[in-house]
Amino acid sequence: RYMFRLLALKEVFTQPKRFGFCLRRSQLYPPMHYRLVDVDSTITSLTDFARSQGVLVRQLKEANPWIQGYTLHNRTRRHYVVAIPDSASLHYRPEDTRAHDPAWVID
Repeated sequence: RYMFRLLALKEVFTQPKRFGFCLRRSQLYPPMHYRLVDVDSTITSLTDFARSQGVLVRQLKEANPWIQGYTLHNRTRRHYVVAIPDSASLHYRPEDTRAHDPAWVID
């Protein structure tokens, strides 16, 4: 059954207007760019860490869904890679957003 669903999805992606999918450029999301920071110590306050990196703690947690709380305990000095959103990526500009396939947008 899944093969027929994949084929149907392929048709929708190749001809979205035919199936009623009409997206505007302002409805698309641009790709986010990140700066990777290597962390090998305990972070006692993610709020302070995010502020020192120039982002909000909410933005930091959205970029790193594996971070559960507001601290990062690292007793074994394991290396973690934390993604910090680029400040230019945080500001959404619809005119700069390009669709992967021009057939997906109507404007």
